[in-house]
Amino acid sequence: MTQNTWTAIIAAIIVVIAALLMWKGWTKRKKAQAGVLGTLPTVPAALGEPTLEPLSGVYVGSTTAGHWQDRVVQEPLGFRSAGDLIAYPEGILLNLDGGQIWIPDADLRAVRTDSRIANKVVPGKGILVFTWTAEGNGDPIDIDTGFRADDKDNYSAWTALKESK
Repeated sequence: MTQNTWTAIIAAIIVVIAALLMWKGWTKRKKAQAGVLGTLPTVPAALGEPTLEPLSGVYVGSTTAGHWQDRVVQEPLGFRSAGDLIAYPEGILLNLDGGQIWIPDADLRAVRTDSRIANKVVPGKGILVFTWTAEGNGDPIDIDTGFRADDKDNYSAWTALKESK
């Protein structure tokens, strides 16, 4: 065998080991969070007119509030996805490729911009973060949900959304 063959074999083994370790970590996190987070809110059957122009972009992820690396793995919160963000009088809707996330207005505590969430770091304040209270199995849990819009020019309207209520 040539040196290039051995290099390729060793690189493949390292990639497989890394993938297995990441899968093990994800599974461990899922087990640790099982039973902590209750049922997520569902989108109401009837919604009013959108209060802001919808944003397209990427759902970055959700973490426990204030802990930007403590990712929530419960579906659909656990996976990055392209999608749209829409504000209604009743709450915030994230229409994602992998499902929907509904944040009722009554549960929404704050809207801010940040540079990091769910192990994702971007320049400036490029992530729109919604802090909300989710139903826990026992105690309520505060969640930070991040969305990175394609057009960040309207972030100020979104951050003012909670201030105006």
